[in-house]
Amino acid sequence: MLVRGMKKFAPHCILLITLACGRCQGWDKFWIATLDLDRSEIDLLFGAKDQLKVTSADAGSDFVWSVSDSSKVSVSASGELTALKTGTVIVTVKTRDERRVGKAFVTVPRSQMLSIRGAVTTEAMLFNPLTSTFTTLPALPATAGNGASYCIPTVGPLIGKILIIHGNALNTTSVFDPATLSFSAGPTVTGNVGAGAHSFSAGNGTHVVILAGGSSTATSVYDMATNSFSVGPNLTAVAGAGSRSFMVTGGAQAGKFITVHGAVQNSTSIYNPADNTYATGPVLPATASAGTNLIRVSTGAASGKLLLLHGNSTTASLYDDATNAFTAMGSAVTSTTNNGAFTFLITAGIYAGRYMLVHGNSSQSSSVSDADLTTWSIGQNLPYTAGAGSHSFRLFAGPNAGKLLVLFNSTTTTAFYTDASDTFTNGPVISMGGSGLGAFSVELP
Repeated sequence: MLVRGMKKFAPHCILLITLACGRCQGWDKFWIATLDLDRSEIDLLFGAKDQLKVTSADAGSDFVWSVSDSSKVSVSASGELTALKTGTVIVTVKTRDERRVGKAFVTVPRSQMLSIRGAVTTEAMLFNPLTSTFTTLPALPATAGNGASYCIPTVGPLIGKILIIHGNALNTTSVFDPATLSFSAGPTVTGNVGAGAHSFSAGNGTHVVILAGGSSTATSVYDMATNSFSVGPNLTAVAGAGSRSFMVTGGAQAGKFITVHGAVQNSTSIYNPADNTYATGPVLPATASAGTNLIRVSTGAASGKLLLLHGNSTTASLYDDATNAFTAMGSAVTSTTNNGAFTFLITAGIYAGRYMLVHGNSSQSSSVSDADLTTWSIGQNLPYTAGAGSHSFRLFAGPNAGKLLVLFNSTTTTAFYTDASDTFTNGPVISMGGSGLGAFSVELP
């Protein structure tokens, strides 16, 4: 029914009125067309810039570029891309009038690994997970050796970079910039870093370095915000070969850190980040020495506890956060744990949920736990001997995603461990002289 006084319009007139109103409500959005790019998906490695190009021939040359997360990837006014952090983003390009839009997915893949050789050298290399190859990096400003470690700052001027603490009885550091794949000199530590030295982030913008050196209780505290070191609190006993630290995740001591002293001792210190102090920690059931390593358990009856493999022995023990106590396990590992030992979780296959210990000590042997860490059996032999500086890392991208890559000491050989088949196979040749005391690999942030 028509309202009185209103003229009766023909149907085509009503259509014109509707279209006109639609235009008032953003009709121009219906005219947005695709802006073609030379690629719709890009894998962007750190240090390797890439250029996105508009291929629509009728679009002109004046475009506006943007990115969904500029903390991961930056894009210039001309479409040049730079990797800043691992992850996936959407890069968008528009014409000035916003009538044409193009998009591309850009992924900075995980498992780009910085490897420091240790062994009193300045050698370093980068692992590319997409090609499973290592390439040589520029030299560190100073040697890394026994006691070398690293910090990934979460605040301050070095955010997005990696601080390398050199070891080898030095008090120097290096700063690695993933964007340029280069090293520069970093701040000076308050004491020399030596055998048994290691470090941990305290969760409050600081990073604690256990200076060790075999007969030292000294520590140094790195302030991420000011990019400087200050003298830290003393441990309650000396730290040396085999010293390690871990965070307490539950119980009355939650949020604190326990430092296992090493140097053939069974004592620990406990660090409180709230007041930057050390106090006496729980006693170990056996001494810790070279090769001591630890891992937080995530499966089985011991889930949530910390597994400690004591160096220079076959002893294994569990730390219970709720009671703040270590207890010896009923079954020993099948061979001595020593320099170059490391432990990892098997993620697939018949041993899924169990743990493998590579013994180190210049041997090819390993032990495999049962599901509840009550017994250990002989595991697969490694293809090469593992000794001082041997370590491993899990791959999360590329054709070998899911596998573990093992680096051996004093050799250019590596091996992949495939969980599903419980087998070791030859991996890529590394581009430096091998691994040695102080060697480690860290994923680029």
